[in-house]
Amino acid sequence: MRHEAKHKSVSETYREGLCNGKLRYQHCINCSTANFPPRKCCSACQSSELEWKDSSGQGVIHSITTVHRAPSPKFKKKAPYDLAIVELDEGFRIMVNVTPPMLGKIGSRIGMTFQEQADLSILPEAKLTAII
Repeated sequence: MRHEAKHKSVSETYREGLCNGKLRYQHCINCSTANFPPRKCCSACQSSELEWKDSSGQGVIHSITTVHRAPSPKFKKKAPYDLAIVELDEGFRIMVNVTPPMLGKIGSRIGMTFQEQADLSILPEAKLTAII
């Protein structure tokens, strides 16, 4: 990995991006693959020559489901909520909550937002920008 990432853990660099309102991913210098979630080597060619890039946060819903029964008490107040696999324009996929709930469909365009959680962590969330 390059630059500041050599001195920080992969997850620390990713989380710093979230705290600054940026969804960061790794771009392989060797084969140009977009890598997510963050890792120490490229998922396509195994090269360790990865550089951090900021995603535009724009993408499309690839798969979506509505969760009616929360998997734990922590999520009970949120149910029902939509959980989707979103393909970002840079070419990688991420699983995120989608707002507003129950309106997203496969193919809907999204923009990424960032939500502070009760434990003060920050998680990415997809906000519908175009409903099909």
